[in-house]
Amino acid sequence: MHTANILRLQRQFIPADFKITTWENLEPYLKELLDRKIDSFQTLEKWLKDSSELEAVISEDVCWRQIKMTCDTENKALEEAFNFFCLQIQPKELNLQLFYFYRKARQICKPDQLSTYDALIIKQMSDRVRRSGRK
Repeated sequence: MHTANILRLQRQFIPADFKITTWENLEPYLKELLDRKIDSFQTLEKWLKDSSELEAVISEDVCWRQIKMTCDTENKALEEAFNFFCLQIQPKELNLQLFYFYRKARQICKPDQLSTYDALIIKQMSDRVRRSGRK
């Protein structure tokens, strides 16, 4: 029998023990990314890595909530935890992430790149909304 030895990547931006429990404990990380100054390739690269890490933490959290809920359909607490995320965290997170992604794109692009980048942003927004299950 073969098993996968999957190692978790070490976090650089979000604390290793961070758990999404409320919107208030997640929001500061999103806002920090939104407010971070990007003035060089290095700061852009760091921002992209941190943004990706936060997105992975959020995605993993909601996926585990769904997995646990579907493995134990009798457990109302697991159902409530998943529903809480979908109704209280995800709508705010999605809106703020789309806002900061769009705002950062506008900050780092040259004026002649904006129309092309705007199309990419619209696609990114559409993909995020589609993945979230919203219409």
